[in-house]
Amino acid sequence: MNLLGVDESSRGQPARLHARPGAWLAILLAATALLHLGHAVVAGHDPYLQFRVGDEAYYDAWARQIAGGAPIRPEPFFTTPLFAYWLAILYRLGLDSLPAVQVANATLGVGAVAFTWYAARRLAGPSAAVVASALVAFARPVLVYEGAADKTMLVLCLGAMAFAAAVWALEAPTWRRWILAGAAAGLAALAHALAIVIAPAVLLHLALNRGFGPAVRAGSVYVAGALLAIAPATVHNALASGEVIPICSNGGHNLYLGNHAGNLTGLYTSPPFSRATMSEEESSFRREAERRSGTAPLTAGAVSSFWTRQAITEMAAFPGLTVERFLRKLRWSVGQAEITDTRTYGFYAHRLPTTRFLLWDFGLPAVLGLAGGVVLLRGRRFVLPLAFLALYALALGVFFVYGRYRLPLLVPLAILAGSAVQPIVELVRARRWAPLAAIAMAGVAAGALVFRPVLPSVSESFFADYYNQGNRYLDAGRTDEALAEYEKAITVKPGDHPALAGAAVRLARMYLERGDRTAAVRVLSEAVQVRPQDASLAAALRILGG
Repeated sequence: MNLLGVDESSRGQPARLHARPGAWLAILLAATALLHLGHAVVAGHDPYLQFRVGDEAYYDAWARQIAGGAPIRPEPFFTTPLFAYWLAILYRLGLDSLPAVQVANATLGVGAVAFTWYAARRLAGPSAAVVASALVAFARPVLVYEGAADKTMLVLCLGAMAFAAAVWALEAPTWRRWILAGAAAGLAALAHALAIVIAPAVLLHLALNRGFGPAVRAGSVYVAGALLAIAPATVHNALASGEVIPICSNGGHNLYLGNHAGNLTGLYTSPPFSRATMSEEESSFRREAERRSGTAPLTAGAVSSFWTRQAITEMAAFPGLTVERFLRKLRWSVGQAEITDTRTYGFYAHRLPTTRFLLWDFGLPAVLGLAGGVVLLRGRRFVLPLAFLALYALALGVFFVYGRYRLPLLVPLAILAGSAVQPIVELVRARRWAPLAAIAMAGVAAGALVFRPVLPSVSESFFADYYNQGNRYLDAGRTDEALAEYEKAITVKPGDHPALAGAAVRLARMYLERGDRTAAVRVLSEAVQVRPQDASLAAALRILGG
């Protein structure tokens, strides 16, 4: 029985869904494959997706080293390694173009839908499977992130696989199933370390449903499977530095980035001594740790430990800010807003035609999933998705939130939403208006949490997307096209991007070199309107007499 006293089992579900669950799955997967592969073709022809930036470039360079015969890194893994090795396999197979990676991402997206179907089908029946998998298959964020050559889709697919594997093991608990399910969790953690929170979610599910003794026995085998999966990374790191680093060494760095005293919002905020690139973080954080500690050289583990201590110290020094920041990050974890990383979600969501007709972003599954979680709160079969949802959101709140980082939450949210359908239908049939009113109130509360802006002052910026494209054109010697992109960066949804002033000054200089002083003054004037507080822009404009 669930919180509202309704049996949430599959009994009473539509007969047609019971009779042909395989047909529903085939139809859904075919539609998903058609949409996602079609989107990969569209993304493969979009000029803004034909180059790698940020993490994409970091992983590409790493994968090419692996594919070229250097699978061992001289240092411990700084970030999770699996995506680099996945790319290296594709490259060795001759699939080393961006369109090929985008097609591979689409395949992973279809896999995530199939795993979501399986987990929802086993937890709550066919109708839950249809709703849950459709919420994932036709969510705009999944399609948008498939176009980028980063690890997002691998993380989503492996996270959904780990979830489905845990449900598979719970159905018929044998040591073989538990060790394989644990290995799936470990594999997901090699793609994104926070995915390992599936393990405590499984242990909590076992404890509440099977009792302490069976939970310890099954959980031990499950954890052993996870440790076996991550063992290659652990061994690699031990050979590289002699330290026990289970997966990667950037935990302390990420904790500091999300929680240092200069981070006033909770958004990813680079400290003054570093820039927001993976390679820069690895080197600059080490130099600064060695400078502050007076010890050199520091090992990778020692650097991470240093920044963990530094983050805790600065969090303790400003407890009010720490709590406020953490609560914001929790809301961003389930909010409608897609917190931007290197690429801007809204830029591609509106630009790519395959995403325009989709009806929902992250917000709708979040509202339905949170409200569904309230409906199913006392249904012990749903401890796993509820616990994973809570633990993963808490883990993001400890560090920092990007839209692509929180995408794995789509799976448990969709499963909870789908699983709540039948209990609600039963309440409607029974005309139980009081619990239905309570569900409606839970939905309204979830909507306020999800759709209300966390920081209304933070506006979406397309600056980086246009600016990166301008750099690409400039490197190719296509100066006129580069100038056009730089202009767009300053004038089309620039937001309050901190690099805008430098870009405007650079663009003004390029116009001056062409002898076009009028254009240089115009560019600086437009930039001043966006960032009136920036002294460097005002000074540059005064020099030109603007």
